[in-house]
Amino acid sequence: MSETKNLQVTQPHIPGGDPLVSTKKVLKNLSKSQEILEYLEFDPIVELVSKYKELEALCNWHERWRIGEIQPISANGRARNYSPTAHAEIYDRLLKVSEQLLRYKYGRIPETLEIQHKEIPPFVVNLSREGDTYSLNEKGEASDDYI
Repeated sequence: MSETKNLQVTQPHIPGGDPLVSTKKVLKNLSKSQEILEYLEFDPIVELVSKYKELEALCNWHERWRIGEIQPISANGRARNYSPTAHAEIYDRLLKVSEQLLRYKYGRIPETLEIQHKEIPPFVVNLSREGDTYSLNEKGEASDDYI
């Protein structure tokens, strides 16, 4: 018979409060998300670089397999066939990670282009002398002359 133990799941104490509960206490010059990442000792850039290196090594391994430098063997002792689809998928993942790292190197730019429309001021022609006022339709009646 196996014993079952009552396990209590507790959340670790995160400085500044629970990340799921909004609090006003924030460390100096750090946002809430940066504070949590620092507490968890997680650096996204370091992780991206390590993933890039792993994918690069795997891509190089597939390249060596493709040219015949190495020949992997399956569990039953037979030689495995090279898969160009798997190699291309690893290469695509490598490119995605490199694009993310590229944004850190050269700064983030907006993904979409926002076109700002400037309103052109109306063209105004003054037909009266300084001090004189000129008005149309002073009575407030609709006139057919200006339609």
